[in-house]
Amino acid sequence: MKIPSELFTRLRAVFTKPALDADFEAELAQHLEAATADGIRSGMTPVEARRQARIALGGVDQTKELHRDARGLPWLEDLARDVRFALRMLRRCPGFTVIAVLTLALGIGANTAIFSVFHGVLLRPLPYPEQDRLVFIHDWSKETPFDPVSYLNFVAWREQQQSFTTIGVARPWQFSYVGPNETERLNGAVASYDVFAAIGLAPIRGRLFTAEDDKPGAERTVVLRASLWKRLFGGRDSVIGEKIKLAGELHTVIGVLPDDFRVPLEGAELWTPISHSLTGEELQHGYRPGGLYAYARLKPGVSLESAAAHMRVLAAGLDKEHPSGGLVPMLLPLATAGAGEVRPILYLLLGAAGFVLLIACANVAGRAFDERDDWLSPRVVIIDTLFADNEFRGRNPIGQHIWTGGTPPQHDADWMEIIGVVGHINTLGPGQPSLPQVHFPIQQTIPQSMGFAVRAEREPVAVAPSLRVALREVADDLSMASVRTMDQLFASNIANQRLVVTLLGAFAALALLLAGVGLYGVVSYSVSQRTREIGIRVALGATSRSVVRMTMQQGATLAGAGLVIGLAAALALTRLLQSLLFETSPHDPGVYAVVAAGLLGVAVLACWLPARRAAKVDPVIALRAE
Repeated sequence: MKIPSELFTRLRAVFTKPALDADFEAELAQHLEAATADGIRSGMTPVEARRQARIALGGVDQTKELHRDARGLPWLEDLARDVRFALRMLRRCPGFTVIAVLTLALGIGANTAIFSVFHGVLLRPLPYPEQDRLVFIHDWSKETPFDPVSYLNFVAWREQQQSFTTIGVARPWQFSYVGPNETERLNGAVASYDVFAAIGLAPIRGRLFTAEDDKPGAERTVVLRASLWKRLFGGRDSVIGEKIKLAGELHTVIGVLPDDFRVPLEGAELWTPISHSLTGEELQHGYRPGGLYAYARLKPGVSLESAAAHMRVLAAGLDKEHPSGGLVPMLLPLATAGAGEVRPILYLLLGAAGFVLLIACANVAGRAFDERDDWLSPRVVIIDTLFADNEFRGRNPIGQHIWTGGTPPQHDADWMEIIGVVGHINTLGPGQPSLPQVHFPIQQTIPQSMGFAVRAEREPVAVAPSLRVALREVADDLSMASVRTMDQLFASNIANQRLVVTLLGAFAALALLLAGVGLYGVVSYSVSQRTREIGIRVALGATSRSVVRMTMQQGATLAGAGLVIGLAAALALTRLLQSLLFETSPHDPGVYAVVAAGLLGVAVLACWLPARRAAKVDPVIALRAE
């Protein structure tokens, strides 16, 4: 145990330094006196004898330093000395101390906040066993890079695939729950019986779906989320086996899932087997309903790449039976699949926070739908301009017939006639891929859920109670999920972009503040160093205006050089912001002009303050300065 004992000895030497220095100086004095006495006895004069004794010892001060290094921890003593020096300097300059502390606090705080979000979205592991084997599957093509899967294809995958231990599907669904006192709209999901096994979820009460539960015609069952179980049923264990009314049908409660899972469908409060929600188009023509995605668990030893290759082979064979228009299955790690849209934003924000820390240190109508377009009339649709441009390329689409399902229908009456063209609506938000849109008359379709657009003569939110009453008068088991104004919808649609712009604006303001503080510090320090020179100039007749101009020129040179470098860097880096800009060029000259003017304004202010102080220098006091 030589190292620990030696380390302990050195640490003790650091904390007992004064006593050890005194002992060593006394010992060194004895050696010096003894060497001097030997020189005198050999015939030297006392002065020569002491000089030779000092030479023999190699210098008293050097010997002391060598002894301190040999007995202690030099790096720790140097660090303590540097800290003491820094503290003395900070006490002498409290203004600089406050600026330095605040600058570091802002930079570190911004990085900590952004990294917390980054970790929570991209790095935090899923609460499932062997999460590295969990896979999310959607269909992909160049035109529709994030398409739902076909239920028919899923059934074939489940039977023919060789890469997964389990594969299942789920999609969001809304249920109208009829309780003892009121009707409530609940967010839920429909899922195949094997999706929970694929994820690795286990119930905290009861059981989950079986293959028998997921067959058409089977007794309707439901699994509750723990929060809903506690809110509606008080967390009673006896609720298992009870029947509740959902969407007009009785369902038997068979199990309860924990609250801490994240996928599939994190916001769902209850689940029912998917077999009861499937339509004829899904089962016969391969129709792809919105939100249907697959979840799978890789077999041990099977890589994501090999599983993806095998699924593409299966898809090629299935495409002959149910043409998909070139769609192929895309496999992603489940841990990162949900962060696809925000991933580039988070990387951008993390980079922006790092830079801050570095600085710290028209609609068109042909006709609209009307009362003629009901179940007894021919099927009609209205398309948008993007659909018209992509599919008809300048030809008049009015009167043309289309089909939007899987396999084209056999009867002419099932084809849909285009009766109008309207402007394209970007429903996915700024920066998102814009997809063609087809609008159907409500009388000729059966929507899963329905939304109403109401134009109010007074505050829109104030009409919500009367809307709820009117809906209950139509049917007492109908309920509204939410009432939101168009402003609220728009705000939620651009929430990510607004957050990014707000944070980037804050970082930019912080960076501008730090740049201004830095420029002020440099110019102010230069003025303090040139106080004597300025005093001489004033004594020789220089005016206050000339002193201000001289000081401002120095700051303007620094600011101009920084502005040129910054604009060049901005031109090179703004391409990273392209995905966050909506109908705005990343090289907009107006934006660059405004930013440059703002930076010059801050630079002028940062230089003017020390320049004004320089103009007030008293030549008599300045000439006396050291």
